[in-house]
Amino acid sequence: MINELKEHLKSRDEAALVAFLEKHPEVLDQSDDNGATGFVLVAYYQLPTVLAKAMTLKADYSLYEAIISGQPDLVKSKLAAAPTLLNRH
Repeated sequence: MINELKEHLKSRDEAALVAFLEKHPEVLDQSDDNGATGFVLVAYYQLPTVLAKAMTLKADYSLYEAIISGQPDLVKSKLAAAPTLLNRH
């Protein structure tokens, strides 16, 4: 399913992407061969409408996902709960 998301992202058709995410929100948590989640891929393509929809569908964020989606309070709480996250890459 992650490959389908990539194809939709390449098309940059925001309406089709939003519809795809609404139908398959689980793709946001799936990872590609490089370890990038669907959410990270959506953020990378910089399509504001699609990212906003993804943020409403995403239930749990990794530290990196919280950073790239501009959620400083979530970043702070994740680091407070697990300071060693700061040293992970």
